[in-house]
Amino acid sequence: MQMPQQPPVLRDRVLAALRQQPRATVQQLADQTTAGESAIRQTRRALVELERAGLAARQPGHRPQGGRAPDFWQPTGT
Repeated sequence: MQMPQQPPVLRDRVLAALRQQPRATVQQLADQTTAGESAIRQTRRALVELERAGLAARQPGHRPQGGRAPDFWQPTGT
C-alpha cells in the first residue's frame, strides 16, 4: 500500500526541524511542525518520504529490557 505524499511545505518544515534538532523522534518533530490530531501520522509520512529521497535516516530505538522505543531521525549529509 502506497502512502499519500505529504505537501512539500510539510516535508520542508519537517526537514528544517530535523536539521535544527538531529536525533529527534517523530513526536518531537510533530510538536514542532504540525498541529492537530493527525500530526504524528503526517510527520511520520513526511519522514518516510524524506528517507526515500535520501534526505533523512532512521535509527531504530532500542531498550535493553525489550519493548518498543521510539526511532530517532537525523538529516543525511545530502
